[in-house]
Amino acid sequence: MSVERQWDLSTIFPTDQDWLRAGETVVDALARLAEFQGRLNDSADVLADFLALRAEVARQTKHIELYAILKAAADASDETANAQAAKAQTLLAQYNASVAFAEPELMAIGRVRLNELQTESARLAIYTRYFDWLDERRPHTRLAEVEAVLAQLGDSFNTPVNIYRQLADADLTFQPAFDSSGTPHAVAQSTYLPLIVHPDRELRRTTYESFHDAHLGVKNTLTQVLTGSVKQDLFKAKARGYDSSLAASLDPKRIPHGVFHNLIDVFKRKLPVWHRYWRLRKKILEVETLYEYDVKAPLTKQALPITYQQAVEWIAASMQPLGKEYVETLRHGALGGRWVDVYPNQGKVSTAFSAGVQGVNPFILHNHSDDVFGMSILAHELG
Repeated sequence: MSVERQWDLSTIFPTDQDWLRAGETVVDALARLAEFQGRLNDSADVLADFLALRAEVARQTKHIELYAILKAAADASDETANAQAAKAQTLLAQYNASVAFAEPELMAIGRVRLNELQTESARLAIYTRYFDWLDERRPHTRLAEVEAVLAQLGDSFNTPVNIYRQLADADLTFQPAFDSSGTPHAVAQSTYLPLIVHPDRELRRTTYESFHDAHLGVKNTLTQVLTGSVKQDLFKAKARGYDSSLAASLDPKRIPHGVFHNLIDVFKRKLPVWHRYWRLRKKILEVETLYEYDVKAPLTKQALPITYQQAVEWIAASMQPLGKEYVETLRHGALGGRWVDVYPNQGKVSTAFSAGVQGVNPFILHNHSDDVFGMSILAHELG
């Protein structure tokens, strides 16, 4: 794959050595953060100094994590990248543990005193919404010692998702798929979508069977991974005093529960529309039974090929109402800035995502297929 169509991680860290040095800097800063424990009420300047240092160390830690996770996502079989990702997750847990004292201490100080401190230093003016959020979090925040333990658990709680990623993206092997002429096609996580939207139904069928048979072969392991993740969600909800894992997920983000339930209700109400669509698709494809490998099959005899370059141009054209600066930034990032890892590759994860941290450009993982699905996924991530 051309390097121009791979993302450029040097905008985060020029080299792995720079990444390592950044980690050492963060470790040193953690000790400085710990020195503020018990002192946040000393003065407005002390509180402002802590909040500023915490924000900077958090930013550095997120840069370290982002660099490592992106390397591992591009190739889940890269042992060096996986080791870096594990090290970054451990560092993030250490950071969270080092600042776990802060929110219980700020809550103990109380909003009246925090308001007084804000009047004493203009540097604290930007934290009004944060202090409001602390008041909302009070019933679900534990003593500093407990918060530190919960933060330390963050690293080990990554285990289920890490197991799944390694199993699905690195260790699983797939039998080749065959088109209607008997030609074999390699199946991988990153090539699944281009194959499952192919006009050749036999290729779609054998792709689907290859992909899902491989997962069925490790169904017991996947079951345990999912069970472990569910148990973790229940534990975290109970530990913080929520009545459900749904509340534990939505409440800290200020998302009303009704948003979740309304989404499900609307889907249920609109099921007849989906049923009509499936009947129409079955009729157009002229098939007796519509299988899952048919749901994304092209509905025209000659599908319009949409290259990555063309997809970017059409997306940019559609964004013109947002202004010249927006469109130029989008085109630069997608074409010249190397913000996007574009094409499928062995070991590359299958899911598209956009990730970024303050201070660096965003990064998009994509597995482009030259069709409307590839363009649609790219447009979603660029959004």
